[in-house]
Amino acid sequence: MDWSATQSTSNNESYLSFTIYPVGGDDSYYYTGPTYLYVNGNCIDSWDRREFWTQTSSHARTTLYSSTTLKHAQDGTRSFTLKIVTQIYYKTDNATGSGTFTLKTIPRATEISTVPSFNVEDTLSCTFTPYVNTFTHALSVSLNNETIKTVNPYTSGSAVSLSDAEILTAYKAMGTARSADFTFALTTYNSGSSIGTKSKTGTGTCRGTAMVNANGTWKQALPWVNVNGVWQKALAYTRASGSWKRGK
Repeated sequence: MDWSATQSTSNNESYLSFTIYPVGGDDSYYYTGPTYLYVNGNCIDSWDRREFWTQTSSHARTTLYSSTTLKHAQDGTRSFTLKIVTQIYYKTDNATGSGTFTLKTIPRATEISTVPSFNVEDTLSCTFTPYVNTFTHALSVSLNNETIKTVNPYTSGSAVSLSDAEILTAYKAMGTARSADFTFALTTYNSGSSIGTKSKTGTGTCRGTAMVNANGTWKQALPWVNVNGVWQKALAYTRASGSWKRGK
C-alpha cells in the first residue's frame, strides 16, 4: 500500500490518498477475504472478497483506492495511525499491516492574544505567542481603512510610539469621536514568506496634549483648530529655550 498527502494551509488540513495493490509472490493473483482500511482506529473503507491480480501479460494489476481528510492541530502538527486488514487464501488468521506516521507541519499564522487599551499620544502594543519560534512578524495598526502605523519586525509586547504626523492621521480617522476601536493586523513570516495575517481590535483614546486650568486644577485637554471652517483635533506645542516641543 502507498499513501500520499496534499495539504491545505487555509483549511489547516491534509487530504490523504491510499493505493492498495498486491506485490511479489509466485502466483499471478491472490485470493482474499474482505479487506478493511483503518485510519486512527476508524474504518474508512472496506472491500468484499476478490482476486488481487499482479501485473501479467493478460491482466492489469488490481488496485484499490481510498481517501480521507485529517484536520491538523492548531499549531499545524498532525500524526495518524494506519492499518489494513485482510485474509489471504484460506488462512484462518487475518493478515494485518499497521504503522504510525507524522504529516508535514502546516505553517500557521500567529494569533494576537491581547491588545491593551491605549492613549493615541502615548504607546500601543499587542501580545502573541508564535507557534514556531523562528517565525517573524509585522504589525500594522489602522482605523477606518487608514493605516496609522506599520512596524516590521515586531515582537510581542513591544511598546510602539506614534510620530506627530501619525497621531494627526489617527485623529483624522477618528473624526469627532474621542475613542475608537483600532485594528491591529499581525502578519506572520516563515523564512521571509507570508503565511497569513490575523487581526484583533483595541480601543484607542485621545488623551490630548494640552493642559488647561479649570477652577484652580490643571487638567489634560484635547485642543481643536478650525481649518477652512472645519474643526479638527490638533496637537499642542510649547516653545522652551528656543525649541518647539509637543505637549505631553
